[in-house]
Amino acid sequence: MAKALVLVVVAAFAVASCNSFSKQHAGTYGQTFDTAHAVNVSQAVAKTSAQPMPAVVKGTVTSSCKKEGCWMKLDAGNGSDLFVSTEEKFFVPKENMTGKTVYVSGETFLDTTTVEQLRDYAKDEGKSEDEINKINEPKVEVSMRATGVKVL
Repeated sequence: MAKALVLVVVAAFAVASCNSFSKQHAGTYGQTFDTAHAVNVSQAVAKTSAQPMPAVVKGTVTSSCKKEGCWMKLDAGNGSDLFVSTEEKFFVPKENMTGKTVYVSGETFLDTTTVEQLRDYAKDEGKSEDEINKINEPKVEVSMRATGVKVL
């Protein structure tokens, strides 16, 4: 009976710890903003032009900066990502962001990322030297300058 009680207490503690762990990053980073008119990432990417456009997007984090928390990538569908930079004006959590649902407020724009920047991002992601050395072309992609991030 005592063993059963101990197991119940341990199990309850484990469940409470897991719930606390998954919610530890929830909150707003940077400026607060309204999420009522958010669009999904693929819609924002499709509407982006050469000129920066204000946007609030909702998406799922596919990877993030583990060094400072200054950028993340959101799933844009079809195997592509939306690169989101905080421009070091604020920082998001560095760990356990992959798979999190987020809202991001800021502006989307077309951007060319240099080979040097791509290699820096790969280092921030913790990629191997071999993977980093394979990066040898700049990348034109839709990016977003974030003014605020809300982690759910």
